[in-house]
Amino acid sequence: MSEIFRVLRRGGHFVIADVISSEIPAEAQLQNAIEILRDPSHVRMLPASELSALVTGAGFTIESLTTWDKPREFEEWMGIVNDASRVPPLRAVVRALASAGVSAGIGLALDGEKIKFFHRWNLIAARRPADR
Repeated sequence: MSEIFRVLRRGGHFVIADVISSEIPAEAQLQNAIEILRDPSHVRMLPASELSALVTGAGFTIESLTTWDKPREFEEWMGIVNDASRVPPLRAVVRALASAGVSAGIGLALDGEKIKFFHRWNLIAARRPADR
């Protein structure tokens, strides 16, 4: 964020959109663990409060913030996996969590045989102050 602040002209605007994790630390930890099982290059999704704090901490003023949930189905989500061998164990883990009523911060649920969940997105429009 500090590099964005440095290179953006005074009074300039920028937008960031990203998937965010739960504000509840245990849920966020589980959510990120599921993402790492899907994609080992995943590092960490931030909760909305931490993402906003990074933006304001760098000196930006948040002008608007929008959050929405994108419904997902497990099999559709697995279409973006680079290694098909990851799918069966991940399917077993998320099915067990959903069967146990564990939402993992993503609303994990079973709908018949389908595993459903959501990804929560956060879009922040921010401005660099004209005087900084």
